[in-house]
Amino acid sequence: MKRDRADILVQTALWYYEDGLDQSEIATRLGKSRSMVSRMLTEARQSGIIELKIRVPIRRNAAVEALVRDTFGLDDAWILDESPSLTSRTTRMVSELAGLVLQRHLSDGVRIGLAWSRMLYEVVAAFPSMHLKDATVVQLSGSIAIDDLRFDGPEIVRTFAQKINGDFRYLMAPLVVKNSSIRESLAKEQSIAETLRQAADVDVAMVGIGSIRLHASTLRNSGLVELTTIQRLLESGVVGDIIGQQFTAEGRELKDEINNRVVGITLSQLSNIATVIAVASGVEKAPAIAGGLRGGWFNCLVTDLETAKAVLELAERRMA
Repeated sequence: MKRDRADILVQTALWYYEDGLDQSEIATRLGKSRSMVSRMLTEARQSGIIELKIRVPIRRNAAVEALVRDTFGLDDAWILDESPSLTSRTTRMVSELAGLVLQRHLSDGVRIGLAWSRMLYEVVAAFPSMHLKDATVVQLSGSIAIDDLRFDGPEIVRTFAQKINGDFRYLMAPLVVKNSSIRESLAKEQSIAETLRQAADVDVAMVGIGSIRLHASTLRNSGLVELTTIQRLLESGVVGDIIGQQFTAEGRELKDEINNRVVGITLSQLSNIATVIAVASGVEKAPAIAGGLRGGWFNCLVTDLETAKAVLELAERRMA
């Protein structure tokens, strides 16, 4: 596109979107017809001069939030008041909602712990930039080493630290190692030991909830956990994981060597953090979310309405 043409398209767009002039007023200024102005605005959008963003208001369901809080003894629950299906829009809006929750706990000097998950990546991607003083972001568990590094812990931690003008600390280790002896040796290494100490001492943590039953499960697809181990976990009644630690539908941490091979803070350490926000979406994750709630490893849940109802239904069945 020639520069003169681009300049007139930019000016037309500014008059229309920034100054609030209607197309007839712009046509008069340019000495052109109204239909020509309309075509110019269309051309500006198609060429990328104009980028439109439609922000859908985030509505919460206060009644279901109160029911989730009371049923599971949570400090807080934020429930997106829509979820016809787990679409990209639902995921994005749950992520934005989780970002709003996290913002409430941020201030100068705050220490934030982040795990890895696709949902946490979405939270960080949608999070607005802000300037905090002396904030630190710490990786809670080791890296999953998947092909798309955006979803891994180090990249999530680094990106979020940049957005809040904070420092960051990586946990330079894989999430799952070959045996517990290697895990113990790594945990004694000075830099890893210091990161684990800082991770257990953060002010607020945000985690995802994984479901090992899903074919899209990161643990299943990452290669960190063998297929034979996956099958054994399923037979043991495992429904999900938080920071790589496997647990059952009853909310019991699995007594299995797999959890002893995970490099990161433990579920017990996680539950001692003042504010732990869990974010997950999709009815297929309801058993994992319900198990995590029974375990008491987080005190704030962010999800969508359909998923929240499925979790409450599971709770009712257990009490029946």
